[in-house]
Amino acid sequence: MTVKPAEYLKRPYGRVVVPESDGTFQAEIIEFPGCIAVGDIAGEALANLERVADSWLQATIAKGLRVPEPIENVDYSGKLVVRLPKTLHKKAAHAAAREGVSLNQFIVSCIAEQVGTHSGAPPRLVQPMQVTQPAALTGARSRIRR
Repeated sequence: MTVKPAEYLKRPYGRVVVPESDGTFQAEIIEFPGCIAVGDIAGEALANLERVADSWLQATIAKGLRVPEPIENVDYSGKLVVRLPKTLHKKAAHAAAREGVSLNQFIVSCIAEQVGTHSGAPPRLVQPMQVTQPAALTGARSRIRR
């Protein structure tokens, strides 16, 4: 039995809307590579995204490719292996020591601060971020909330 695009789109796929520098909005479904739409307002970008996603799914199904599962349906163990340069590892360990926490807790706090701690929250409008060098890399005291 082949699942129709409309049925897939009822599933909890991650939809993200980002404002662009020209005042328009870009929307995408995280699990569908290249499935992107734009609009003059956020609601228009999301409406356009549904039409683009329908076409994306039709093409994927027609090619016999696997449609990804929604990220929300994936089981996560809570364990993550990360490879990083030795210098970054050393700086992160020093920053954790300065904060008086384990390296693991320091990294969890950094991720929580960056990603947010609201689990199950509905998709939100993502504001563009100014990229700065993390405190762990600059030697500055980090601001971790405990």
